[in-house]
Amino acid sequence: MAAGEFSTTARGIAKVFRDLTVYGDPEVLDPLIPAIESRLADGWSRDRESEQRLGGGGGQSRFFLFARSASAERPAVALAMCAEGRRLSVTNVMPGDPGRLSCAQYNSVLVEFYLKFLQPAAAEAGLPIELSPDERSLESEYGWQGVKLLKRFSVLANKSITHPADQRRWMDFLIYLHHRPNRGYGFGLLAKGLIEDGWSSDKTSELISECEFALDLLSAYDAALGLAE
Repeated sequence: MAAGEFSTTARGIAKVFRDLTVYGDPEVLDPLIPAIESRLADGWSRDRESEQRLGGGGGQSRFFLFARSASAERPAVALAMCAEGRRLSVTNVMPGDPGRLSCAQYNSVLVEFYLKFLQPAAAEAGLPIELSPDERSLESEYGWQGVKLLKRFSVLANKSITHPADQRRWMDFLIYLHHRPNRGYGFGLLAKGLIEDGWSSDKTSELISECEFALDLLSAYDAALGLAE
C-alpha cells in the first residue's frame, strides 16, 4: 500500500486497504482462475475482454479481471488479480463508475470475493492464502523499539524551532528504521502519529520528506559500500 491509503480510527491505529495473496507453484496457480470462475455468482463474472486489452503482462505477469454488476444495494465494481511467479494477488478493486471506493468499501468487496470464490477454490487445491489485517498500528509498522524512539523524539521536541537534541533523537529513529529487515514503509501512519502528537501539517510534511530522503540516502550509501541486502 502507498502512503496515505488509510482512514483514521483510534489513536495510533489506521484503517488500511487489505491485501489478498495466494501462494503456490505456477502450474498449480494456473488452474485456480478457472476454478474461481466456475464458482462466480451473485452478479460476478469474469471480464475476458478487458483482460485481453491488458495484454497479459508480457509473459512474466498475467492479469485477470472480475466484475460485479450493480444492484439496488451495491455499486458495480471490478477486481483485478495478477499472477507472477509463485504469487496470485488482488492488485486493485475499482468502482464501475467514475470515483473512488472508500477503504471500507474496498475491503468489503475484497472479503466478499475471498469468502465466496477464492477461498473455496484455493482450499480445494490446497493452496495457502494470506489476507492482511484491515488495521495497522505504529507498533506493527515500526516495532515497539521504533515507537519508543519516535515518541521520545516527538514528545520531547520543540515543535516550532529545531534543537540539536531533537535532531539527534530524530536521527536515532531514522537509523533504526534503516536497520529494520523490512524497509518497505508507507508513511501515512507516521504522519498521522506526528499530527496526533501536536505537529502542524507543514512540519509533518517536512519530517516525512526528511524521512524518505534519509532512508534513500542510507540505502544508497550501503549499496556503494556493498552492504545492501
